[in-house]
Amino acid sequence: MRIGQLAQRTGVSVSRIRFYEARGLLPQAPRMDNGYRSYGADAVAILDLVDQAQRLGFSLAEIQQKMPDPSRGMPASSAIVAALHQKNAEIDRMIQVATARKRAIASLIGELRCVA
Repeated sequence: MRIGQLAQRTGVSVSRIRFYEARGLLPQAPRMDNGYRSYGADAVAILDLVDQAQRLGFSLAEIQQKMPDPSRGMPASSAIVAALHQKNAEIDRMIQVATARKRAIASLIGELRCVA
């Protein structure tokens, strides 16, 4: 399929597809005789994975680290699950830090109310 068709199927803009290709997140598409890129079904799956990973809080650098060679296709499901567990633990740590900060702010508010 051509890049416009890929963009329609995935909801990812043509410029973003080119960006992902340049960054190595999407394998370089072979060119047809007329010079147009020709993407396979695996490109749809990879773009869907990248899009979903970004919505879950993964940076492009993290995604690229987990998919170092997109020409091999999708990463193994065990690698995806491991990355999700790691991100989940990271979010848990962020929640703990945010909760501690919230308590500290509430404590400071309480102290300042007593002084005022």
